[in-house]
Amino acid sequence: MAAIEFALVAPIMIALFCATIELTGLLMVERKIIAATQTVSDLVTQETTVTSTDLDDIITAARLIFDPYPTVTLTFNIASIRYNTTSGAPELIWQRLVGGSPGGSDILTQAVGMGQPGEGIVISYLTYSYTPTESSS
Repeated sequence: MAAIEFALVAPIMIALFCATIELTGLLMVERKIIAATQTVSDLVTQETTVTSTDLDDIITAARLIFDPYPTVTLTFNIASIRYNTTSGAPELIWQRLVGGSPGGSDILTQAVGMGQPGEGIVISYLTYSYTPTESSS
């Protein structure tokens, strides 16, 4: 009788255990994406001018946040937007794309309404393709 009950309950318990592991991994990656995006934006906005070397260092810092997860599929889209002092229309000052196909490719359209004339903002997109643990084994 106990063997029959075990045979019925064991697959459900194993599936729940595996689902818990995958959900935990996915939530950890989500937190790392948020932390890396916030770090990139924070580091860029601390400087009045940002060089290409500065951006390389900032992207390296964001990649280090992802440890121990691989960063092969991590993509970046970082842009500086300034709003025209007369029309208030967003103008792209600079943009840095790193990786395959970063999100937020239509930056200027998305920047409409985020600032006032004469102001400037930084928009950062990070995308990551998560591979579940169970499918990689």
